[in-house]
Amino acid sequence: MQKAHVLPDVITYNAVVSACEKARRWQEALGLLLVMQKSDLALDVISYSAAISACEKCGQWQQSLFMLATMQKNSLVVDFVMFSAAISACEKCAQWEYALWLFEAMPKAWLEPNFITCNAAISACEKADQWQKAIRLLAMMKAATLVPSLRTYNATISASGKGGQWENAVGFLGMMRKTHCSLDVITYNASISAHEKGEQWQQALGVLSLVQISTLVPDIISYNSSISAGEKCNRWRQALALLQELPVIELVPTDISYNAAIGACDKAARDVRRLNASSQRARSCTKVIIESAGVLCCPDD
Repeated sequence: MQKAHVLPDVITYNAVVSACEKARRWQEALGLLLVMQKSDLALDVISYSAAISACEKCGQWQQSLFMLATMQKNSLVVDFVMFSAAISACEKCAQWEYALWLFEAMPKAWLEPNFITCNAAISACEKADQWQKAIRLLAMMKAATLVPSLRTYNATISASGKGGQWENAVGFLGMMRKTHCSLDVITYNASISAHEKGEQWQQALGVLSLVQISTLVPDIISYNSSISAGEKCNRWRQALALLQELPVIELVPTDISYNAAIGACDKAARDVRRLNASSQRARSCTKVIIESAGVLCCPDD
């Protein structure tokens, strides 16, 4: 264009910035904004929107926040899309404080948060283990008559599990089933993981059985969390039974599967020896536990 003595205008630059956004080339997108400024071209909402979206896709949350601040400084209107992109960028990098700050700043910009921004903020809290904040945001959604989605509940259950709040996970799972909200394997896995972290092996196996009787198919994560729950609660028989079940349902055990099962057997053997080290029965039980673990964890030997 320049060789033909036709200088690119704002529309031309915006089109190229948008192309960079689609190609996830955030550095080139920001570089074009600098070129526009040096060319004395006024950046508009479209320019910033495409650049913020490019940064969001690449997790460049600092750049997203900087451009939002620049827009407000230049009296440009920040809309839903830009707020959502910036919150999502913070969510991808577990920057829950900034995600919540943006979320709470939306009403000040005469924008009401929607389920997309709520989901991004809750997901940011889940990644940062901020279960209280995630639950508060879920309550805010309901108060604003926003219907929580599957992603909303999954993130909240996961956040509760990471915070050791397995009771909350039970409550949310029950709420979803009561309201006929669709559940997926991620939902059940998050609940099983919550019970595993809370050392509630019976509840973990109960949730696993719910997956098995549903139309869903449990995956290796479902089983690994259940085996780990057995390990933490010294239920070596249950842990080994689950490990033995994997080949039957055509799931390949992972290192996590074997380590959790072996750990359960190791704890059980040590407990037996500690209770009655001199007893012949104790030695026999220890031998059975170790041999059971060896047979199941080393099937090719």
